Amino acid sequence: SAALAGTIGHEVADICLKTKVNAFQITVVEIDGVQHDVPEETQVAVNNYIEFLHSRGGTIMSEVRIDYAKLLGVPKGDGFGTSDAVILLDNGDIEIHDLKLGHGIVEVSGNPQLMLYAAGVAATLEEATGESVELATIGIYQPAASRFGSTEDMTKKELDAEIKDLKSAAKSAIAAEKLFKVSGPTPQFYEDYTRAGEDQCKWCKHAASCPTLLAATQEVVAACTSDDFDVVSAPSLIDDAPVRKAYESIPLLENFIRAVQDEVYARALAGRGEHVGVKFVAGRAGNRKWADESVAATQLLVVLPAETVYTKTLLSPAKAETALKKAKATSVDLSTLVTRSAPSKTIAPINDPRPEWSAEGATTNDFE
Repeated sequence: SAALAGTIGHEVADICLKTKVNAFQITVVEIDGVQHDVPEETQVAVNNYIEFLHSRGGTIMSEVRIDYAKLLGVPKGDGFGTSDAVILLDNGDIEIHDLKLGHGIVEVSGNPQLMLYAAGVAATLEEATGESVELATIGIYQPAASRFGSTEDMTKKELDAEIKDLKSAAKSAIAAEKLFKVSGPTPQFYEDYTRAGEDQCKWCKHAASCPTLLAATQEVVAACTSDDFDVVSAPSLIDDAPVRKAYESIPLLENFIRAVQDEVYARALAGRGEHVGVKFVAGRAGNRKWADESVAATQLLVVLPAETVYTKTLLSPAKAETALKKAKATSVDLSTLVTRSAPSKTIAPINDPRPEWSAEGATTNDFE
């Protein structure tokens, strides 16, 4: 469902950039021959994204296929991707932007996908014009993180250095693939070519059976285990370093736990639940709802007044904002009518793109 929601949002953004229509005008999109309604929150997010791109200036190109196989030293067809938006600025600089509609915060700094896109566009332009791109801006627009986008400028020298490192990583990956095809997942293979980490383990299909990941999680747990009681506890508060290391390992541990849970579920579905110590039981029943609302209303109205049977509620501020934009009504100032509780403090990694919380900076106004 998350992937579908993202696809719908990107389809709306592509239509907006190519036809110059407002996101609120797009209520249905077709994906793989199937019609999908566009949720209101998607319209809002995409509309803000489009406005952000136009604020950057230059010529915007949507859904641009970029080939960077040559830059990585891999076979043609093994190194390519599609950039959500490429902006060509009048001064010869370029910008590469990615729309992220998920809630898992994605870092723009050091983002290999965007750096490869930038290098690919720069190489194509240099080949076509004979002039090198001296500055590339990579950016991520993620409504869950910020309404203003997150960007990072990279000089040609900086970009070339990063691509050199990625080329080395690609070479290692090719060597690992060749070894795997010959000898399979031997202990030596895992030792030489696998490194446990949040990014690389998050979507790996073999996370539940990977000895490297298991060893990494055991190392973290062992560091937080009391020798006296054989229980997991927080590391010593005398030194911040072990606390920080344990905190930064939480995503890795969570990935491993999810991978094991998924594997156990799959084995239970295959009839092997007893072997892994689980069984299927009845879960919680669903919420009650009317089998037929019209029949229920008819019977309830016999004994109850209409104002009890039916409820009337005012539409939400978000829906009101959408309705006003569609109606092109400007006489109502929603900022004078809307309030919300101030944001509360929440923990995030030090490199999170969101600004640090401060009581003075907190606002309850959606429209500022």
